Amino acid sequence: MTESEVIQGFAENNGVELYYETRGHGEPLICVSGGGGDAGFFTKLANYLKDSFTVITYDRRGYSRSTRPQANNFNIQDHVADIKAVLHANGYERACIVGNSAGAIIALETAVRMPEIIKKVIIHEPPVVNVLQNRKKYLRLMTKTYNIGLRYGSNLASNWFNFSLSLPFSVFKHIPKDFQERMTQYKNNEQLIFIELLGLSRYVPDYKKIMDHNVDIYLASGKRTMKKKKYYGVTSPIIAKNLKCPFIVFPGHHLSFLDQTELWGNKLKQTLLD
Repeated sequence: MTESEVIQGFAENNGVELYYETRGHGEPLICVSGGGGDAGFFTKLANYLKDSFTVITYDRRGYSRSTRPQANNFNIQDHVADIKAVLHANGYERACIVGNSAGAIIALETAVRMPEIIKKVIIHEPPVVNVLQNRKKYLRLMTKTYNIGLRYGSNLASNWFNFSLSLPFSVFKHIPKDFQERMTQYKNNEQLIFIELLGLSRYVPDYKKIMDHNVDIYLASGKRTMKKKKYYGVTSPIIAKNLKCPFIVFPGHHLSFLDQTELWGNKLKQTLLD
């Protein structure tokens, strides 16, 4: 495989076809994306890291080119099994894993259910609102977003929810055009608002199992996120304290792998190779 080549394929897990892309060479690194669930979230990062890692990105179940299951409920164990299926399709038993946002919750649960597939795992800004003292406030936010979707449609609900994240407006200029087109073409916001949002908001990590499994795990949040005390990032030091594992400050905000790719990628590389 040349450095510029992207291998595209599909992995199968219990009747669900999972689209993936593989770039580069070296130790395998699989990236688990947040709400929207498309491999395109990590295209820029994968291209930056492909000289150091074999980077695997994929569309999570229900999104874009992967199968959308008929079941209208969120089952996190299926998402964990999907990671294993994508790794096996690429010929790997274990890999480093990085998850962002909703993908960070899935990566965290992988440390509970399938620690054997993990070399190192980086959990970046997991919105595990149940670890917060003021969790009821954010559970209401999720419910309000869902209800906006029911009344006005998933696109408006998604826009309203994104506004609540208080991301720098400039980051949206760095979202790949093809990813934006797929969000519309495949109606990804419907999956996010009506299937995943409330299911993810109920998540509670099993600290004991993760510690018993002795997983090499790191919690991370962006410097800007921590400065602004955003709910989806202040979870990381809380979880790290409970797991007695490192908490690492990454550059930028919730999506800085898009607009600060080199800085963010270097911090990730340093953490994985240290």
